[in-house]
Amino acid sequence: MNSFWNKNIDLFNQRFPELSKSLETKKSDDLVLEEGRNGTVTAKYNGLLLHSKYNPVKEAETLISSFDPKIHDTVIFLGFGLGYGPIEFAKKHPDATMILVEKDSSRFFSAIDVLDWSDVFRHKKIILLLGAGEEEVSALLGKCKTEATAVYKTKAQCAHSENYFSAVENTLKQNSQKEEINTNTLERFARLWLNNSCRNLDYLQSLDGVIKYRNLGKEIPFVILAAGPSLESILPHLEEIKKRAMIICVDTALHACLRQNVEPDFIILADPQYYCSLHLEFLSAPSSILITEIAAYPSVLRFKCRETVLFSSLFPIGQFFESQTGEKGKLAAVGSVTTSAWDFARLCGAERIFIAGMDLGFPGKETHIRGSRFEEKNH
Repeated sequence: MNSFWNKNIDLFNQRFPELSKSLETKKSDDLVLEEGRNGTVTAKYNGLLLHSKYNPVKEAETLISSFDPKIHDTVIFLGFGLGYGPIEFAKKHPDATMILVEKDSSRFFSAIDVLDWSDVFRHKKIILLLGAGEEEVSALLGKCKTEATAVYKTKAQCAHSENYFSAVENTLKQNSQKEEINTNTLERFARLWLNNSCRNLDYLQSLDGVIKYRNLGKEIPFVILAAGPSLESILPHLEEIKKRAMIICVDTALHACLRQNVEPDFIILADPQYYCSLHLEFLSAPSSILITEIAAYPSVLRFKCRETVLFSSLFPIGQFFESQTGEKGKLAAVGSVTTSAWDFARLCGAERIFIAGMDLGFPGKETHIRGSRFEEKNH
C-alpha cells in the first residue's frame, strides 16, 4: 500500500500543487478496509459496503457503462469511495471532463493509499472538489450542461455527508430545470426574436456596442434604479444623487425618473416583447443613453435619446448576425433587467454599485412604484 501512497501523493502534488497545500494530509478514521473475495480491497462505513465484496472493478465498469461519448462530455462523481469508479472512467474516457466531489478530504487520502490513482491524476481534464463548500461546488457545477453531463452517486459512498450531497444534487436539478425553461423560452419566442432582429438589422452596423465603455467608470460610483415600490423613497434625492454618481435606470423605472425631472445617464431595456417597449412609449430622454439589443421591439430603437448603444444579443439569430459584424459586448441576463444593469456597471469598471427599488418582495402589498406602466395597467 505504501507504494501506492508514495506514487499517488507525488502525482497529486504535481497536478494540484495549490490544492495539496490547502489540505491536511489526514486519512479517514471511520473507514474499515476489507479484502474482497477476488483479492481486491473494499471498505465499510457504519456497516455499509462502499464497493462490491466480490468484484469492485466490474461493479465500477457497470456503473460508468451509461456514459456515452456521443452524448456526454462531462462526468460528475458525487463521492467515490476508494476510487474504483473514477479510475475505470479515466482509463476508458481520456477526453471527457471528470469532476470529483468529496466533502471529507480525509476519504480522498484514504483512497489514494490503497489503489493506484495514476490514471486519474494523468487524465487530461480532471477537477477535484475536495472539502469545497456547497456554494463553491454549486457555482462550478452550474456551468455544466445537463444533457451533456453524466452524474454518478452511490448511496453508501455519500452516507457520511448525506445533507451535503443532497444539496449538490438539488443544484444539479435546478440547473436542469433552468435549461428546460430556457429551451421552452427559445421555442416560444423564436419567431418574435427572428422578426425583431431582421427588422432591426440595419442598426447592427450603425450603432456602437457597450464594449466601448469598458473600464471607463472605475472612479465613479454607479446607482441602479429598479421599479420596485421602495424607489419612491429615493426619488426626492435623485437630483442630488445624479451629481455624485452615474445613474443606470431600467426601462420600468424611467417614467418615475422623468416625473422627477431627472434624466438617467443610461437606460437599459433587454426584453424583446412589445409590452416592454411600452415602458418607453410617449417618453423621451434627450441627455440619456439607451442600452438595448438587436432583438428589441423596433419602436425601442426609435426612442428619442442622446444615443442608442447595443449589447450582444441574448438570442441565437442575433448572435449569428453579430458574428458577421463584430461583437457589441456581452451583458448577463438572468430573470431581471436589473441583472443586465449590474453587469453593465461592472463592465464600466465600477467598484461601488448601489441599487434602489430592487424589492425582492411586495412591500405594502405593491409590486411596482406608483405611475409605472405595470402599476397603471393593474389599475
